[in-house]
Amino acid sequence: MEYTEDALEFLKLAHAIMTDAGGRTVRVGLSFEETDEFERLQKVLNRGRSSFEDSFDEWERLGHRYKELHGKHEMARLEIISAEDHAR
Repeated sequence: MEYTEDALEFLKLAHAIMTDAGGRTVRVGLSFEETDEFERLQKVLNRGRSSFEDSFDEWERLGHRYKELHGKHEMARLEIISAEDHAR
């Protein structure tokens, strides 16, 4: 997972990334392994169905898994934002 300086700054401001206990950059709410999977799925799905060589069922499975990880990430991110808002 490599990010440009601008991307890192944006993701930090959006409470989308953090550093795990091992010093690795991860998506908030996801483990290092889940972050890797999330970002790989994001790349595959962003290329579009026409560039995907496996079956439609596999495409659907990947999309479902991406949504699971995205939901887990977003829930954790929103909890942080809400906690900060309540602290003010």
